[in-house]
Amino acid sequence: MLTVGNHHLLAGYNSTKYSSNQDYSFPLSYQDGELLWTGTQQELLELAVALHKNGIIMYGNRKARFIEIVRALSSTFHITINDVYVKKTRMLDRSTAVTPFLDKLKKAYEQVVERHLR
Repeated sequence: MLTVGNHHLLAGYNSTKYSSNQDYSFPLSYQDGELLWTGTQQELLELAVALHKNGIIMYGNRKARFIEIVRALSSTFHITINDVYVKKTRMLDRSTAVTPFLDKLKKAYEQVVERHLR
């Protein structure tokens, strides 16, 4: 079981429900009342790298491995990511903005705080 604080993220990774030959690399839309990832695979991997590096997600009594975090996020948000480590390497090797998704999240959070403090 993968947990963040007292919240359980993954009670059993089930890769069969969404493992058809369909390409889930494009943003998904709301279906069946489930949480779905609407960002790109790269954005999800960027988030997973940051969560893993910070060591804030536990798997039992140890820090979760990168692949365990990716599987939990993939399962939670119903997105299939193949060749995780190849895509992670490509993402880390890119020469453009280093963390475009995390920068976008930070900016959004700062805007919320700014509006709140007005």
